[in-house]
Amino acid sequence: GTILSDCGKEFIEAYNNSDMVIAKGQANFEALDGVQKNIYFLFTVKCNTIAKRFGAKIDDLIVYKAEKAKKKREHPLTEIRKQK
Repeated sequence: GTILSDCGKEFIEAYNNSDMVIAKGQANFEALDGVQKNIYFLFTVKCNTIAKRFGAKIDDLIVYKAEKAKKKREHPLTEIRKQK
């Protein structure tokens, strides 16, 4: 997935200047969901945790428009781990 803190200056500049991001792949969903950006995610469900979150099955295709976070929050998978 795209870990913003690991990205180069040119990528960060393009990312920050974009009105919208289209992120492909479950790893990008896992890395970018909850950031303060208008992001559309396209991915195939590959694990039960994500399947459960979307009411989907493994190998289902997901198109998801993330709600732009009003403030920073913990990564959603961290929140799921804490619930266990």
